[in-house]
Amino acid sequence: GFADPIVKGTDATTLTEESFFAYTGARGRWGIQFGRGRFHWGPGDEGSLVLSRTAAPITAFTMRGSFPAWRLHTVAMSATLDAAAGEQFAAHRLEWEALPGLRVGVSEAARYRSDAWQPLYLLGVIPYILVERLQFQDEPDARAANRNNIVVGADVAWRVAPGTRLYAEGLADDLHLINSIVYPNKYAYQLGWEGAGTFRATRVVWGGEYTRVSRFVYTSFFDRD
Repeated sequence: GFADPIVKGTDATTLTEESFFAYTGARGRWGIQFGRGRFHWGPGDEGSLVLSRTAAPITAFTMRGSFPAWRLHTVAMSATLDAAAGEQFAAHRLEWEALPGLRVGVSEAARYRSDAWQPLYLLGVIPYILVERLQFQDEPDARAANRNNIVVGADVAWRVAPGTRLYAEGLADDLHLINSIVYPNKYAYQLGWEGAGTFRATRVVWGGEYTRVSRFVYTSFFDRD
């Protein structure tokens, strides 16, 4: 019911989860990837609140860069979620290794409508909330078409001891401090810990994770879910 068979009259079929081209610089400081696959950002085990490998595969272009002197790692991606409807997705992330064993990350993602990837979203340098404002300024009569839905996330992962890591992530979709009754606050958070050790010459791993997603997160009233 969801795929055409390869051979008529049988159920034999095939789908691809990952198919992509990728290139990484000689020193590993930068890289690009284009193709179809699952993407995951953040420290969560089951999945990040912003971008999770538990979601369906998407077709995307990804750029990565590292700055060892500042212990910074960056990544930006543009993806097509629904080509027929012109539903596009963009996300970027900045991760900082503040101390050995301590990583702090900030992510932002936007869903917008366009026939193709927009240059300002594809560039991945400008915050998406400013991209929307720039488009409003350039095309004041096309505000409805240029509206996007933005989510912002922040996470921290701390390796408190060898084999033990604690992590937390928070996400904000819409926060209304003045009138939260008419416009409900939409947020999510995730807490987790993981460990690894040896018991009677056998490697043992363990962990726990708790995730809370409030109502209406990842949705919008102007159809940019």
